[in-house]
Amino acid sequence: MIAWRATAAILALVLTLLGLVFTTVGLVSSGSDAEGFATVGPALLAVGLALAALSWWLFRRAQARARRRREGERAMAEIVEARLHSMTRIGALLTYTLTARFRPAGATEQELTNMVLVPPNLPLEAGAQVEICFDPAEPSNFEPLAAAEQIKSAV
Repeated sequence: MIAWRATAAILALVLTLLGLVFTTVGLVSSGSDAEGFATVGPALLAVGLALAALSWWLFRRAQARARRRREGERAMAEIVEARLHSMTRIGALLTYTLTARFRPAGATEQELTNMVLVPPNLPLEAGAQVEICFDPAEPSNFEPLAAAEQIKSAV
């Protein structure tokens, strides 16, 4: 999901700028290409603004999901699998696909998987016990508590 938000935001910026430039050139120019610029410019601008709205909505939705997770419940979990995506980093944060086994309040023990961002000083290995925070309405929305606190204090 992180990649989609970034892609939408970058495309929104590029297409909006191109739309503004093409529209301006089409309105100011009097050459044979002026009509083409004046037609393509507003179309690029409209698509760019639509992508900007989409990226803003995706960003707000991700923020709400993170807030629900961090304000949710806590539990001890056993890491079943921790797969590092060595080619994907967000700033200094490492990206892991983490499978954890834990017992959400009032439920049976579950094994759930989520993609999480983790600071480099918090290595995750299979078999380790970690405290996690999760959204009670969506237990698969979890992250290691130490990672959540470090990321929150850094922002």
